[in-house]
Amino acid sequence: MKIVVLLILILGVLTSCSNSGLADVPDESAKTENPVIQQQDDKTEDIVDLDETATTSEDAANLDETATTSEKTISEKTIRLTNLEYYASSRFGAEGKALRYSESVRINTGDYLSDCILVKTKGYGKALHTRDYLLDGQYSEINGTVFLEYDSRSIVGESYFIIWGDNALLYTSDNITSGFLPQSFEIPLNGVIVLRIGFENISYLPSFGISNVRLFRVDESYGQPMGN
Repeated sequence: MKIVVLLILILGVLTSCSNSGLADVPDESAKTENPVIQQQDDKTEDIVDLDETATTSEDAANLDETATTSEKTISEKTIRLTNLEYYASSRFGAEGKALRYSESVRINTGDYLSDCILVKTKGYGKALHTRDYLLDGQYSEINGTVFLEYDSRSIVGESYFIIWGDNALLYTSDNITSGFLPQSFEIPLNGVIVLRIGFENISYLPSFGISNVRLFRVDESYGQPMGN
């Protein structure tokens, strides 16, 4: 009987030690599982970064395409007056050269303007230079700048830039004389068939002209100005 009790006690001690040893063994599965999870997280972050990079590249490409389209639209809806053929030209009075084109002109303020139509006259008396353009109702507006040439900045006289549409007066500049400052104009042309521009001298004859004159085409699909 004592032997049996002793055996039972020994078995109890061995069982307790075995359970204690199992409890102290580290969880190897937990150790191996965490790196996998971390790697998966890293891969997920990399995918997100790639998506963000792709989105940024797409946005940049879209911006470039938008800018190119905008520039193309502007060039398609306008035309320089100097690129439009005139079908008639006249000159009355005063000696001097007829209207001429100049890529750049120094004006009375000392600045330079580009893409100019300039009248070069000399002497005293009346003079009128005109040009006629066939628009055929295809343009909605004309705009540009009137200027006095640098060498004429001291001339006191009376001169004007004038615009007609189908023989109706549309615009007359201020008197272009000493002290004249560059004057911008913006004139509606809806329905105008024939455009006429004129450079008129009344007394002393300064050299003056117009710069960066643009015509806006009508949007034929809607019958409205493309500039609006």
